[in-house]
Amino acid sequence: MREAGIRFSFGTDAGSPCVEHDQIMGEIQALLKYGVVTSPLDVIQMLTINGALLRGDADQTGTVQEGKYADLVVIDGDPVADATALGNVRHVFVNGEQLVTDGEMSDWYSW
Repeated sequence: MREAGIRFSFGTDAGSPCVEHDQIMGEIQALLKYGVVTSPLDVIQMLTINGALLRGDADQTGTVQEGKYADLVVIDGDPVADATALGNVRHVFVNGEQLVTDGEMSDWYSW
């Protein structure tokens, strides 16, 4: 499919009884191992711009640009060199509020 130009994006059932929140890292590693994608940058694009393009809202989301909505994840490491760095979440900002600080969920936020 990749060779035919099909665009890949992530969807998730994370948090359901059968899929724990941290399971996405295994999926990322399998995509790279089995050649579904060829680089960590492909994975990052699956997590960001590709989803926005497939949903039809890339004019509002998917990249960090002035005028777009942006939820941001700050990680420790270089995810372009090593996709496993995506699991080293240090900070998360959603709707301008910080949900994760130094790797810990903020006290005010609850599921």
